[in-house]
Amino acid sequence: MWEEIEMPVDKEMFELNVFSIINLTRIAVKYFNHKGKGHVAATSSIAGVLGVPYSGTYCATKFGLHGYYNALRIEKGNKNLHVTLLCPGPTFTNFLAESFTNKPGEKYGIGTRPTDKRMTAERCGELCAVALANRIPESWMALFPLLPLTYVAVYFPIVFRSALKILGPETLFKLRDSRDTTVLNEVLKSK
Repeated sequence: MWEEIEMPVDKEMFELNVFSIINLTRIAVKYFNHKGKGHVAATSSIAGVLGVPYSGTYCATKFGLHGYYNALRIEKGNKNLHVTLLCPGPTFTNFLAESFTNKPGEKYGIGTRPTDKRMTAERCGELCAVALANRIPESWMALFPLLPLTYVAVYFPIVFRSALKILGPETLFKLRDSRDTTVLNEVLKSK
């Protein structure tokens, strides 16, 4: 739960997901300034575009990256420095098992299952390569229904918030963990 996350977890995750990346990017940007051109990219997440339940700190770190990189993009827009934010959704990796919990030093520990609805790491890599090659400022990569939900959340936020009242946070939580997403149909039928 959001209110049970201990502050050291917040600090550790911001250090890992935001400040380490910003530090490396500043080094790269100084090099590109000297060179006269360049392209920086950072891996954010769909969770940096729309908040998901039981992941407050993770979402905040990814939203933070968006703030930093959007500011960089605007500052360097006319200086031949390209900025790309890569926002993958659930992907078959050991991410869940290694994820932070609300207590310092504790891992979530639940791995992916073959039945999970996730992109393969290879497909995610292909989509990242396409985004980089085409200098796309922000690229969202996820399977159905998460990708269309992201579009609804960004372009129709009132509709999205209304839908969340019907679906509830548990449905979005299951989408986050890529468990059987046919739960959407079950929830809608039960309402």
